[in-house]
Amino acid sequence: MIKVKNHKPLTGTFILFSVILFTFILAAGSAVYIFSMQQIIKTNKNNELTQILETEKIRLEAILKPEISIVLKLADSPVIKRHIINPDDPELERIAVEEIMSYRQAFSGFSIIFG
Repeated sequence: MIKVKNHKPLTGTFILFSVILFTFILAAGSAVYIFSMQQIIKTNKNNELTQILETEKIRLEAILKPEISIVLKLADSPVIKRHIINPDDPELERIAVEEIMSYRQAFSGFSIIFG
């Protein structure tokens, strides 16, 4: 007669191996998931900051364009050019200051306001 051996130790080993393998796969998968989520969050933050920076750059350019055009117009003035060449002439200085003040009053609505 053939005796059938009890295979309980083999079943216990198989279950233990399966649990350890499942735990290892779960831990490795969780680590990869967390790492990839951190990378995605970092990329999204970088993109958002880039968009905010570009928006602020465009806003600043829009604010400064009138100011720059005023300065370029002032620098093109013959009276101011003569005053820069000869800064010791008080009459020329008075006329240049008056011209600068007239530009300042004419373009006072373009003053820089941050907010």
